[in-house]
This record gives sequence, structure tokens and C-alpha cells, in this order.
Amino acid sequence: MTLDERGLLSTSNRKSNIQGSGIFGNGPNMKRAVTFVDKVKVRRRHSFALEDVMYRKHFGAQDSEKLHPVVPINNVVIGQIKDIKPSELRDEAVVIVDTFSTGLLIAYLCHLKGFRVVSVLSGDLESLMSMIPEGLDFSFAQILSLSTSQLDEEVAFNTLTNQLASLPWPIVSVIAGAETGVELADKLSSHFGLRTNGTSQSEARRNKYVMGETIRAAGIRAVKQLQAQTWGEISTFLNEWQPDPYRVIVKPMDSAGSDDVTLCRSEDEVKRAFGHILGKVNGLGLVNNSVLVQEYLEGQEYVIDMVSRDGEHKLVAIWEYDRRVSNGASFVCFGQRLMIMSDNPEIYYQLYEYQKKVLTALGIKN
Repeated sequence: MTLDERGLLSTSNRKSNIQGSGIFGNGPNMKRAVTFVDKVKVRRRHSFALEDVMYRKHFGAQDSEKLHPVVPINNVVIGQIKDIKPSELRDEAVVIVDTFSTGLLIAYLCHLKGFRVVSVLSGDLESLMSMIPEGLDFSFAQILSLSTSQLDEEVAFNTLTNQLASLPWPIVSVIAGAETGVELADKLSSHFGLRTNGTSQSEARRNKYVMGETIRAAGIRAVKQLQAQTWGEISTFLNEWQPDPYRVIVKPMDSAGSDDVTLCRSEDEVKRAFGHILGKVNGLGLVNNSVLVQEYLEGQEYVIDMVSRDGEHKLVAIWEYDRRVSNGASFVCFGQRLMIMSDNPEIYYQLYEYQKKVLTALGIKN
């Protein structure tokens, strides 16, 4: 879960109706939803952690009752927090690739700055467009997608860039709204000559295995791992490794959150996890074509939020995560604590310096 997602979920009486029509152009209506939950069933307020709610689908927890139905809104006010009048909109467009989950919050913030917000889908991801943070009401200037029906990827990309170039406003920025949009956002920002991370290391910023190996090649500590498509590959890896104590992580290659992340304590459990994950459609709507097998890391889990511009990295926050076994899953998040530098300055600076090296190794400049 990213920093932006922490404030998205609430059980208020606000409604959401994100549209591609009205004063911003044409496109399908989308309904409110919670990140990675297909059907919204909001529970009454209790003392539970945000991720427990956001990812409860994967933990087997049961929804209790609906707080209120989702009602379509035909005549929406542009913005629940701030109303942007049409006359206040700039004649400039910002493209957000994959506008679901926190990607929609990024789009909304760009809208509040007065930009024409264009939604681009990086593939056949319409099913994820219902993953909308509660309380956001606004419309996209345009909704486009990279056609997955065309066999030639370059033709599909050229079609998309021609559509974007024909917009009545100049594009001033292309931003990845979700993990699935990283590679296309890199390609589009490079194509239009905008601030970009380039495309040479796009795969390393998206593929967990390539990411780990890129970090290792840069001389930075990285987890022991294997990317596998067959059980034979995993069996050989485990026989050579001989983990002791036997704790092995098996997870999808290109998903997010705790989706099917499994802690295995025997070879049989690794085999079952591999069979469960391979070929399954994951939480981001993608087919798991391979599985990632990694060593289990003991100790405190930290999440580091940083921003970068022109290769200069700035620290936003460091969070300590409290994950426990619950509902048959090994890594249910019970909460997060904002780490204060004065708590442990040595650890704080070690984490900061490590993360800066990682960002640089992955070619993250912006």
C-alpha cells in the first residue's frame, strides 16, 4: 500500500461517481469501489487496520453488511473538496496511465490544479476501473486505452500516441497511476519528450525479479530469489539452497499488496503455493505467467516513501509495518506506525541511504 492509499478508505456517507462525460468529454461511467475489492461492501466503523479492509478479499474475511447502496449520480459537482469551474481549467493536459486505486487520487489532484486529466489504460484493464477511492466526483477529459486486440504492439502504441497528439490541449506530463502503468508511462513520456525515467530500465521498475537482480548487480544487498515457470526449476533451486530454517516466500511476479504472498515451511507447501499461483488472474487483473520464490527475511518491515526529480531523491516518510498471521494468511497488516527520526537516528539514516541507492540503481529520476 502506498502513502496515498492510507487516507482513501472511510465509511462516510460520501458517494463517488467518476465519469468520462459531462464537461470533460465522453467515456463510460465508473462506480465507487475500494482498492482490490470487486464488490463494495462497507462495514460499520470498528477498530481495524486499513489494509485489513482493503485486502480482505485475499484473506478470506467475511463482509458483514452494507452501510449504504451505491447510487449513480447524473449531475455531479466537479470535486467534493473543491469545485473547479470550467473557466478555471488550464489549456494543458496531464495523462495518467491506469487510473484506478491511488492512480485515481493522482488524477483528482491534477484536476484540482486545473489540468485537463486524460485517463489511459495500459491494456484490457476495464475490470479494474471500478477500484475507485470513496468520495471522488469528477470527469476525465478523455479516456483512451492501448488496444490489446491488435497483434502488433507498435501499431497499437502508434494509434494511442496519434490519439493523444490530436487532443485539443498540449500534454505537459505523463504519470503512472498504478504499477501496471509504469512501462507505458515511461514509453509515452519519452515519446512526447516530457520529464521521464526513460525506457531502458522500465522492466526493472515493474518486474520484481528483474528489480532484485538489478539491485544486486549494483552492489546493493538484495534477497535470494528465483523466477520460475516450472516446478522442476523450483525443485533444483531449493535443493541447491537448502534453506534452514525452512522458510520460503512464494508470490506472483507482477501483482501488488499481499496478493497470494505465501510463507512456506516445507517443500510440499512450496509446491502447493506454486500450483495455486501459476496461471491465476492476480489482483491487478493480470495472468500469473511465472512465480517468484524468495528467501524469508526476518525482522521489522519498513516502507519508505520518497519523491524524486531530476535524480535528486527526497524522503517523505518511513513507516513501520505490523504484520501478523490472521484469517489463514501469514502477512495481514494490523497497522502502520510513522517512524520518527529521533526514535532511532541510526536505523533511520541507514534506511534512507539504502533507499536512495535503490532508486538510483533502478533509474528512477522522476
